[in-house]
Amino acid sequence: MDILNLNKMISETITPSANSIFPSPRAFHSMINYGKILILYGGEDSNKQTLNDIWKFIIASRTWIPIEQNKENQFFKANFKMGSKRSD
Repeated sequence: MDILNLNKMISETITPSANSIFPSPRAFHSMINYGKILILYGGEDSNKQTLNDIWKFIIASRTWIPIEQNKENQFFKANFKMGSKRSD
């Protein structure tokens, strides 16, 4: 995964450790920065199968954690758009 730090204008490639879990490769997903984490949602895999998973990436520890879904928090599958509100 490549991350662009807009404050420092540098790009960094992050490689997960051998023991870690992480999301499968995908396209057409949504990702948003929320405080000190990134939220990844959905997309499409290389076989054009729609993905409906949610992951959070903790920037400080560089750790991916899957977010469990149930019927109450089930989202749309592909081409879902996310946004965040900045609080000062």
